[in-house]
Amino acid sequence: MSQEKVNKVAGNTKKEEEVVSPPLLSAVESEAIGDQNNENDEITNFVHLDNNQINNAVTNFTNAFESLFIPEFESISSQLVELSQSQQILLDIVKEQNEEWNNLPHLKEFEQIFSLMPIYSQKIHHLKQEMQFIQDKMSKMKLRSDKLLK
Repeated sequence: MSQEKVNKVAGNTKKEEEVVSPPLLSAVESEAIGDQNNENDEITNFVHLDNNQINNAVTNFTNAFESLFIPEFESISSQLVELSQSQQILLDIVKEQNEEWNNLPHLKEFEQIFSLMPIYSQKIHHLKQEMQFIQDKMSKMKLRSDKLLK
């Protein structure tokens, strides 16, 4: 790859020979230009890596990634398998209990009794209102009788 193409990849459109710091630049400015040249050199060095070096780097990166994350993934996957097995056991137990409840002989009687609960509840509420009404009348009569006695 030519130097001109490398400079284009690095974002520098000038040829490297043309990048010359003028003598009037401050120390900070010349250091910044030097840093930019170092970055361009690093990119140039990276571009000149051969396939064997790239393959080695990728292999090293892959091995490091596997050594870091594979044990954790295996641990999590074993925990998930254990969790799914325990959930399956619980599901089977619940299904068995539901079947037992459905097969009870007196279940229909309970259903009939509980279906009448709203009716009984309304009757109780109505009786409570009547009792409250009677109690209010009694208290008024008592006050009236007390007034008559005085």
